[in-house]
Formats: sequence, C-alpha cells, structure tokens
Amino acid sequence: MELAAVFQHLWAGLLLLASVETWLAVTAGVAAGLVVGALPGLSATMGVALLSPLTFFLPPLVGIPFLVGVYKGADVGGFVPAILIRTPGTNAAAATLLDGYPLAQKGYPNKALQTALTSSVTADCLSDFILLFSAPFLAIVAKSLGVPERFTIIVLALAIVGSFIGVSPFRGLASAFLGLILASVGVDTVTGSQRFLFDTVQLSDGFGILPALIGLFAMSEVMRMAVKVENVGYLEIRERTRRDDYLSWKEFRSLWPTILRATGIGSLLGAAPGIGPSSTAFVSYSVARRASKNPEEFGKGSLEGISASEAGNSAVGGPNLIPLLTLGIPGSLVAAVLYSAFLAQGMQPGPRLFEEQGDLVYGLILSLIGANVIVYFLGKGFMHMAKFVVNVPRHILAPAIAFIAVAGTYSVGNSYFDVGVMLAFGLLGFFMDRYKFPTVPLIIALILGRSLEVSLLQSMVIFRGDLTRFLDSPVCAVSLGLTVFVLWLGLRRLRRRETGGATVGSDTD
Repeated sequence: MELAAVFQHLWAGLLLLASVETWLAVTAGVAAGLVVGALPGLSATMGVALLSPLTFFLPPLVGIPFLVGVYKGADVGGFVPAILIRTPGTNAAAATLLDGYPLAQKGYPNKALQTALTSSVTADCLSDFILLFSAPFLAIVAKSLGVPERFTIIVLALAIVGSFIGVSPFRGLASAFLGLILASVGVDTVTGSQRFLFDTVQLSDGFGILPALIGLFAMSEVMRMAVKVENVGYLEIRERTRRDDYLSWKEFRSLWPTILRATGIGSLLGAAPGIGPSSTAFVSYSVARRASKNPEEFGKGSLEGISASEAGNSAVGGPNLIPLLTLGIPGSLVAAVLYSAFLAQGMQPGPRLFEEQGDLVYGLILSLIGANVIVYFLGKGFMHMAKFVVNVPRHILAPAIAFIAVAGTYSVGNSYFDVGVMLAFGLLGFFMDRYKFPTVPLIIALILGRSLEVSLLQSMVIFRGDLTRFLDSPVCAVSLGLTVFVLWLGLRRLRRRETGGATVGSDTD
C-alpha cells in the first residue's frame, strides 16, 4: 500500500463518517460507558463485552464506533467513584484515587474531576493520532512477514502477557497454557481430526469467543458480587465545597508537561501486548512524582498526580489497537472483544485489513478521534449526576448484569449451548480470580491458539521439520531471543516478589 493509497483511504474514511447514525452510536456508547465505568466493580472490558452483541446486526461504522464509545466512556467514568468514594470504578483508575480523593476531601471535588477529565481526553486524543499515523505503515511491514515470523511473534506476545500479567509469572503462563488447550477444542483445520468434542456437535468449531468473554468478565463478576454482602459506600459532597472549586486555564497549562510525558509513556507501553492501562497509570504517576518540583504534594491532592495517572491510562487506548489492526493480535482484553466484533462484521484484523478494507479502517480510527469531543462534553454533564450512579446497590446491579449477559449471549447465535458456555467460563473466571490466576493470558491464548497451531504446522512444512531454520530469519531470531529475555524477566520478577519487591498487577480493563 503506497503513500498515495494511504491518503486515498484516509479521505474515503472521512467521507464515510458523514453519517448521523455513526455519531449517534458513538454518543450512545459514551453515555453507556460513563455509567458502566462509574459503577464500582464493573470494568470497561465488561461493558464492551456485554454490549457487543447489540452491534452484530449493525453496519461496521455504527456497531464498532458504538463499542469504542463504550470503552472511552468507561475509561472516563472509572475515575468518578475513585475521586468521590475512594473506590475506583475500573482498575485503570486505581492510581487516580491517590490524589483525587484527598483533593475532594479538601473541598475541591469538581476541580479533581475536571483535572481527570481534561487530562484523560487530551491524552486519549493524542494517542489516537499516534494510531492514525503509525498503524498504516506498520501494516505494510507486517504484510511482508511470512508464516514463521507470525508464529514467533505470537509466541512472544503470549510470553509477554503470561510473564507480566498477574501476581506470578507461573500463574500467568499456566493461564496462557490453559487458553491454548481450550483453543484446541474442535475439529483440527489441518488434519480434520476431532479433539475434545465429547460427542458434542456444537464444539466442532471450538468455544465461541464472545460467550467466553462475557462469562469471564461479566458473569464471574456477578458471582463475586453474590458472595459479597457489603454495598458500595457513598461520599456526600460536603457543604464545605469551596467557591474556587474549578480548574483554571492557568492550572491546566501548567499540567501540559505532565500530560505529554504521561501520554508518551502510555503510548509506548500500550503498544506492547498485555501492558494495560492500570500498569501505565502507575508508571506515569511514579515518573511524574520524580519529575515534579513539589513531590511532597503527591498523595495529598496533587493536580499533577491526578493528571499523570489519568493521562497515562488513557494514552493506552489508541496504541493498544496497533497489534490488533496490523498483526491480528489483540494486545488487551478490550482489543480481544473488538477482535470478535471485527470478525462479526466480516473484517479480519491483520496486515491485509488496511489494503482490503482501508476505507472502513480509517473511518473507524477517525471516529476514535472525534469520539473524544463527545466524551469531554458528555463527561462534564455526567459529573453533576455521578453521585446518584456510584451508589447503586449490589442486589440491584448483579441481577441486571446477569440478565444482560444471558440475553446478549443467546442473541448472538440463538443457542442455549452458548449460554451454557458463558456460564461455564463465568465459573472458571470466578475461581481463577479467587486463586489469583489472571484471565488476560487465557483469553488472548484462546483467540490466538488456532493461528499459533496453523502457523507452526505450516512452518514445519516450509522448513521440512528442521526447527533450527527459524534462526535463519532475522525477525524469527529476534522474536525468539526476546521471548527468552521476557521469560527471564518474569523469573526475575518472581524472585523480587519473594524478597518483597514490587510487581505489576493484573490488568483487566
């Protein structure tokens, strides 16, 4: 795809966006996402997974932008309970409460919310531009890769998510291994042999990705809510809220270095598979504290702290889609849900996507940028009613989620078997969470398992069974070398954890 073709697709994508339906879908998605994010216990991934069945019957430039709106809205909504009731609505907002809640306690809840909103939207918009200008050229590079290169890149991606997601690399890699086993269920596309069918015809094509996602992230949360008896607390906005409780233009300008620094960190780390918004938020927060002229204010209501954490987690959004669009490898749970949405719309993520359906792809990327404007204005209005959303009791929330999960799963294929798969994966997710096994490696391995197997078999045919020929390709050699290095870093992280060092937690957003 030449440069002229890139601009041609870009212009065509812009013309496709001249549709009222697209922007109504984005607006509806953002509104739904704000509510989902503000409800403690509900993640952005859960919201996108629950609502994705609604998009399968819509045009691509209506359905997928709706899901993008849900994700962006949930990202913003997540910091509302973090600031108001010290309970992050999403894991990505966990770093925001470190300074957001203390600032609200001092009588500046609106200033804290405005700082988080403007920082989040600014960083998200900048990261979307990074996606717009980098993805097409990376797709050209990815298109030149052969089957052996694809195999080693998938191995590297699984090594990254297995080694760095969760409390232990052993648990992460075990989760990825379980995902590969589940991916092998069905009829082998190469040999035609049946594997783990147990005389069940419905398993011939393997487990459905969407029922598995809804089960792991929605139904498992319902089960967790069922064993918790406490309700979410609620901070009354005190009458001592001060008159100057707003973010001034001067204060916003002073935050630009922090926002740009956090955007760079979030974009760089977000482009790597498995590095989600929670990790980038804490890394950005830590770097901002070291670079600040007033580090002693961090943890006591620092605007820099709020800005760094929100910009850091929001900057992941655009670059995190780069592996999905260019290589067909979902780098996060939200990307995994979008992967299933792309397939439902007849769009195969990967290097040929830009060449075969470039108009649609550019339209979708441009809709990401435009959605930030909607997020900003809807977010400002949402702040005034947020106090009513964050206090929804669990005994009302859990049945509502369960109903949507069952109805959404059944609507995809009108199959009760899919509902059973969803419930089974929900039970699996519940126990994985209880015993600290991350679900991110499992779901990514479940998606990539078949591609991994097919590319390995094809590589063996190409190399006539000689595994050493993988080293003849520079890309394969570098990928395998990085895989060994990543596994070594995982073991090193385990040793640090055993001696009391810090570790990277699980990213489930």
